[in-house]
Amino acid sequence: MGVRLPLCLLSMAVVTACGLQTGGVGPPDAGEVREEGVEDGAVEVEDAPVEREDVPAEDAPVEVEDVVDVPEGSEFEEADVGPDAADDAGPGDALDEGPDDAPPSCPDGQTWCGDGCVDTSSDPAHCGGCGLACPVPPHTIAFCAAATCGVVCEVGWADCNAARDDGCEADLASSTDHCGECDRACSAPPNADPRCADGACDFACRPGFAALGPRCAAFGGAYLDAECGGGVCRNPNPFTGGCSCPPGFTTRTTFRIVSDCTSPTYVWANLNVCSAPALGAGSDWGGAYQLHDSGVCAVGNPFTGRCICPAGFVPISWRVETTDFRWSSVGLCWSSSATEVTFAGAFEVGDVGSVCLVTNPETGGCSCPAGTMRADYRGVFAHGSPWGNWGTQMAICYR
Repeated sequence: MGVRLPLCLLSMAVVTACGLQTGGVGPPDAGEVREEGVEDGAVEVEDAPVEREDVPAEDAPVEVEDVVDVPEGSEFEEADVGPDAADDAGPGDALDEGPDDAPPSCPDGQTWCGDGCVDTSSDPAHCGGCGLACPVPPHTIAFCAAATCGVVCEVGWADCNAARDDGCEADLASSTDHCGECDRACSAPPNADPRCADGACDFACRPGFAALGPRCAAFGGAYLDAECGGGVCRNPNPFTGGCSCPPGFTTRTTFRIVSDCTSPTYVWANLNVCSAPALGAGSDWGGAYQLHDSGVCAVGNPFTGRCICPAGFVPISWRVETTDFRWSSVGLCWSSSATEVTFAGAFEVGDVGSVCLVTNPETGGCSCPAGTMRADYRGVFAHGSPWGNWGTQMAICYR
């Protein structure tokens, strides 16, 4: 609700009308004061008219209403309108109420930049002047030195292309082109992709291959454990040094054959071949199988599910005697167009006369290619008349 104040307080003319008697406002000849008959201090003034032009403008009475409405919330509502209001106002109050444009003083070498004193020669937010922020490209930390902007790379990142806009673009922990430092590129063997891990080069084998030392292979070697002599490891795997498959070669195919143990004779042995979990494109190894002469598939090829080789592979077949004294063929699948070079073929040589019974398709004879190694697996193999059943050397060639 508005506050009603006497208007006389809002005008000096009104203050004069409210605070002084009306007598004595004219000149001496405007009327004669009669002292006789004055009662109770009243002053009688003759009815002589007062000429308007004789009354000073500042003393002229102003006709106003007694009160005016002041809207609620007006600056006048809380104004000090008491008799001491004029005394409360000092001569400098009007200056104090206006904006103060003078900036605060700063220590030597610093400048006031809106919200604080800064050193524009070293502050990256005000480098060379207020508001001149240094740019921060990706993976960089900006700095200001001698009023000039610069950047340094975040830890683990580097500017290998010397381009300002993309900042420090190389992640030295994982970039295969800049592994550990600029321009150190990672390479990979066949059937693998390069990888950088924690700043060190490595590689990841593609599907169908497993890591075998510095390579990615599909064939993980073979071994023969015989029951003669208490189940000893007669022919270890060259890749492990024992009767086991290398890590990652989780497909193991086992064929039961007759061993050529001398004492006792004709005991069972397990011929085991190790393969990667799946058949990889460009592999030189296509798995193995065992097919009885009767046509029964005793052990299927893990890559085909049958006693056949995958398309593009040819079998290298060994004739063996089985655990139930039947004859069968163990087929090792080899590819001539492989890009992976772990399995270098196989062949078989009989004990009698060192006869070449099965040739290696990679060399055309009973031999391994140059630069490869040979591992022999002893067994009793059936080649019929005139030799009958006799011991032979099954040889596998390794790269």
